[in-house]
Amino acid sequence: MTGAPASPRHPREHNEPEHKVAGRNACRALFSRRPDDIRRVYVTEETLPLFKDVLKACAERRVAYHVKTAADLDQIAETMHHDGVLFLARRQAEGDVAALLGWADRLQPGQRAVLVLLEGVKNPHNLGAILRVCAHFGVPFCLRAGDTAELSPAAMRTAEGGAEFTRLLDVDDGRDVLLALQARGFSLLATSSHASLSLGRSPMPERVVVLFGSEGEGLSRRLLGLADDTIAIPGSGALESLNVACASSVVLWELWQGSQRARPRAPAPSAPSSSSRAGERHAPRPEQARPPRPGPARPDQPPRRRGV
Repeated sequence: MTGAPASPRHPREHNEPEHKVAGRNACRALFSRRPDDIRRVYVTEETLPLFKDVLKACAERRVAYHVKTAADLDQIAETMHHDGVLFLARRQAEGDVAALLGWADRLQPGQRAVLVLLEGVKNPHNLGAILRVCAHFGVPFCLRAGDTAELSPAAMRTAEGGAEFTRLLDVDDGRDVLLALQARGFSLLATSSHASLSLGRSPMPERVVVLFGSEGEGLSRRLLGLADDTIAIPGSGALESLNVACASSVVLWELWQGSQRARPRAPAPSAPSSSSRAGERHAPRPEQARPPRPGPARPDQPPRRRGV
C-alpha cells in the first residue's frame, strides 16, 4: 500500500549516497535534525499513527511513503529489528580532520571538552551503543580508527538517534589526529584493567580524548604508547573487564560529573525583604515559648483556687 502518489525522483537523489535508518527513535531524531534529507519512508500499520506528522511532511515535500507489512519491511530493511519504521535518507556528509581541529581551535580557555576514539570495535551494536552514550554525555565527535565498524543500519538503530548528535569521523589509524589534538592541549586517556590509576580516584583532565580498543585485543601498542595516562574501572574483580560499550558509559559519566562540578554555581537566592507584597504568603513563625505551668503546691503553701 502506498500512502502518497508516485512522484519523480527527488532531484537531490541523483549521485548522492543514501542509507537506511531503522528504529523509531533513530528515525525520529533524523526527522528532527535534518528532515530535508529524507528520501522515502516505510511504516507498518501499527506505527503509522505514531508518524502522522512525518507522513504529512512527506506529502508536503512530495516524498513518497509506503505502508508495509512487518514481513515486507523485514526484507526492505534487511533486518527484523526495524521497530516498524524505516527511512531511506541522504547520508550525512563525512566530516574531516580539518573540521575537527578547527572545532578544537575554537575552544575557549577553561572550556572542558571530551572526545572518544575507537580502535578495532568491529561489532556494530557496540558502535551504536557507544554513539548513544556519546550523545547522552555531549561528546561531539567519535573518531573511528583501524577496522572499527562503519555506520550501518544496525549501528544507527542501536544508537537510538545518537548518530544524529555525535559525528563518527574516520581518522585512519588515529595516530596523526591524536598528535594534533595533543598539540592543542588534549590529554590522551587509555582504559585498561591493568592500569595503576583508578577511575573516580584520580583527577581527570580538562580536555581529553578517551581511547577504547577491541574487547579481545585492546588498544594497539601504536596508540597505547601515545597515551598520557592509563586508567582502570574499579570493580569487584569477579571479571577482568567490562564490555566496551559499558566501559564507555562509566568513563564518560565520570567525565560528565567532573564537568558539572567545575561549573560555577548560581548564587543562593537572597532572603525576602520585610516589606513583602500584599497577598504573599509567609512562612509560619515559630511558636513562642509558653510560660511553664505551675507545679503541685508545696506543703507550706495553700493550693490556689481556680477562677470561675
